[in-house]
Amino acid sequence: MSVPESVMPTADLAMAFAPPDRTAGLHGLRRHRPDVTPAPKVGVDAKESGERATTSRPAPRPSAAVETPQRSVTVYVPIELRAAVIEERDQIKAAGDPATTAGIVLKAVEAVLPALDELTAPAPTPGSGLFTHRDKAARAPAVQLGMRLASADLFTLDRLAEQHCDGNRSQLVEHALGHRYPSRRI
Repeated sequence: MSVPESVMPTADLAMAFAPPDRTAGLHGLRRHRPDVTPAPKVGVDAKESGERATTSRPAPRPSAAVETPQRSVTVYVPIELRAAVIEERDQIKAAGDPATTAGIVLKAVEAVLPALDELTAPAPTPGSGLFTHRDKAARAPAVQLGMRLASADLFTLDRLAEQHCDGNRSQLVEHALGHRYPSRRI
């Protein structure tokens, strides 16, 4: 006895287990790059002189004597202190002098350095009985303050934070800026 042939078409299981085509239907959305034109030739035309024409190349950048790598750093400070730093930076720039957020922050840390131990000392908490219970005061909402520091400056800032603020760089910067802008501190 023969097996009757099925009226159902054969299943193509390769499509069921193939990875999906994520770009199907996006062919019209692709942006085309403009054609790149060759750089203009400098000197005499190659056909006239019989020599190879040279192409212009940008002059090499003069390197600084000692280049210090820069690193992006983000610290978290109360919004009022961030606003004060940005305001001071903008005022200095409006006067025509160069100013950066990192420069203002580092000047604030340098200015507060002699009194840093006093500023970062924890406030004494009264203990009642066997345990000392410390309620943390509500901290002002913190926002990001971004700056670019030289690696050596970042190392120094981290070392100071380790000595005075248990390694918390943001707390060190907050203390320094709070001392620089006392009217803005919450």
